[in-house]
Amino acid sequence: MELTTEQALHLGIAAHNAGNHQEAKRIYQDILQSRPKHPDANHNLGHLALYANQIELSLQHFKTALDEKPNIEQFWASYVDALVKAKRLKDAKKAIKKAKKLGFDGKKLSTLLTQSKSVSDNKSPSKQQLSILLEHYQNGDYGDAERLSISITRQFPKNQFAWKVLSAVLKQTGRI
Repeated sequence: MELTTEQALHLGIAAHNAGNHQEAKRIYQDILQSRPKHPDANHNLGHLALYANQIELSLQHFKTALDEKPNIEQFWASYVDALVKAKRLKDAKKAIKKAKKLGFDGKKLSTLLTQSKSVSDNKSPSKQQLSILLEHYQNGDYGDAERLSISITRQFPKNQFAWKVLSAVLKQTGRI
């Protein structure tokens, strides 16, 4: 029996909420195979990408969701949050202005900008990011482990764990 898009979306959300991110990602990507601009699947994939510290990828998904459904405040909040995490504060301010013009609460979205200082003051990656990095490496997902370790070392150049994982990945893939 083939699932409808909405049924598949509900399965993806259930997997996502249960912490089964790989399964959720697979389901959302399946939805995008038939409906590439599906706003909810794009938005949820954006969250998974952001969770894995793939900020640019998350921005692409959030932007697609916004282009399709600009009347959803959560889409704006997610997009602004990702822009702040990417340290693209000018773009975040522009997005907030655009959301205000559409009638959304600019104060609520602006609080995401004030969080940017606390994000930049943080001198180490979250335990969650490091846990995901370790999980990718231990599962043999060397491509994901490499991308995440590079992202972490760019953001936190003094983090020894990410550097060690990166060197282990390069060794495992025969590049050192």
